[in-house]
Amino acid sequence: MKQTPTNYILALARSFPCLKPKLQWWHPANFDANDFHDMIGGWSSSERQAAYFILTVWNPGYAREQGWTFDLVEAVSCLDPVNRAPILAWIAHPYYP
Repeated sequence: MKQTPTNYILALARSFPCLKPKLQWWHPANFDANDFHDMIGGWSSSERQAAYFILTVWNPGYAREQGWTFDLVEAVSCLDPVNRAPILAWIAHPYYP
């Protein structure tokens, strides 16, 4: 059974160990990129890069318009190997919900 776009993006976000605790109680009916972005204010640089990755996968054009820039080089430098794994898995099989 194919996942809904919201379920897909939430599962992708929760696949980052650094984001999983922050999102464990967040169960939106629909993914709202602005609400998600509003949550990341006090997050670490690695958590922000993971979040920007999620926002970019959700809607690359909108993320670019908003200035929500995912930087692969910065992500690799601040994310540990376990938190890089979801990005590498997505790169191997990209999907835009």
